[in-house]
Amino acid sequence: MSATNPQRILIADNNPDFRGRLAHCLRTRGHDVITAEAGERAFVALHDWSRPIDWLYTRAAPPGLIDGWILVDEYHETHQNRAVIISGSEARISSQGDIVLKQPIPPRRSKPFLVPFLRLRNSNQRSAQ
Repeated sequence: MSATNPQRILIADNNPDFRGRLAHCLRTRGHDVITAEAGERAFVALHDWSRPIDWLYTRAAPPGLIDGWILVDEYHETHQNRAVIISGSEARISSQGDIVLKQPIPPRRSKPFLVPFLRLRNSNQRSAQ
């Protein structure tokens, strides 16, 4: 993801400090960032067809009735071959190829935290070729 090819990224996280820092890091790189503090709000954003989401970051268990795994399933309805970054209790790769991070901390510097997003972009570019 680069400023020459801006992406719309949805961040669903109930930690306002983390959500704000990550959004700021991505916006400084020219991306359009939508934030949601609860699953229900993120669910609505995923269904706003006038502003489609290119990438999703979510906590596995944000507050509310809609959890991160439901958001991932909804996202995969329109992006079957694109991974999601999920914050969970343990780091792993999901059965669908999504990246699960162990409760990431707010980025102090943006670049190291963006590595998973950059890796996803690069792998999607290679698979499209």
